[in-house]
Amino acid sequence: MARTRAVASRRRRKPIVRRNRRKLTLKRIWKPLLLIVAAVGICIGFFYTVSNPSLRISKVKVTGTNLVDPKEVENDVWHMLNNEHGVITKHRNILFFPKRRIAAYINRRPEIMSISIGRVLPRTLIVNVAERRAAAIVTDGSNSWLVDQQGTLFHRAVGTKVTAPLVILPADSITTDGKCAAKKAMKDALACLQTCREYKIDTTKISVDREGNVCFNISGSLYAKLGQPIDMRAKIAKVARMLKREPDIGERVIYIDVSCVEFPVVKPKSG
Repeated sequence: MARTRAVASRRRRKPIVRRNRRKLTLKRIWKPLLLIVAAVGICIGFFYTVSNPSLRISKVKVTGTNLVDPKEVENDVWHMLNNEHGVITKHRNILFFPKRRIAAYINRRPEIMSISIGRVLPRTLIVNVAERRAAAIVTDGSNSWLVDQQGTLFHRAVGTKVTAPLVILPADSITTDGKCAAKKAMKDALACLQTCREYKIDTTKISVDREGNVCFNISGSLYAKLGQPIDMRAKIAKVARMLKREPDIGERVIYIDVSCVEFPVVKPKSG
């Protein structure tokens, strides 16, 4: 048999094609250079703005205060500015001051409901204060506080010029630091006040005794007894209908008792 020879086939190498390297020209690098220059310019401008003494906060103006002393709010702002140790805010720059921290610090005061802070260039901060609105003055005979519609005691009533209906709670219901132990009684009194306004009954005094019985003044010596705060809206509606039917009822009766809505009772004046 004839021997077959294995012929190793050699692979032909492909010719190496040398690519022409692109030369760096100004046309190709001007965009990256421009971005670098712009970034450096922004950094320099930012540093100049932060360290510019003409933008340093030098005045704080407080508006909207009635119960709170505006000087105390101003002192709160300076306290936060002087205790801020950030790289940016340590110079009290008017563009980079800690607005949220200042607002949160001022909001710790119970009289304040919300805070908004603005700026008047180049150096003035404007602090706009929105205080809570007093729905009534609540008292237990010893301590008197302003209270909002949500039942929050937020300011001592002694010495204030706020005029609001008076809510009388049982003795020792309010502490000297503004804590109320008779929250249900106060809630019932505020609900009574709100319902009287809805039915256009002008009341200036609401009282709740230790048993929870509610009573409110209508005009002069005339007042209405509601008893327990059950079906309060229906009871006040009954009083409103009686007043509408006889507007001068206060001339002949002392009080209207609607503890039982179906059978109201009136106490006539003697003589």
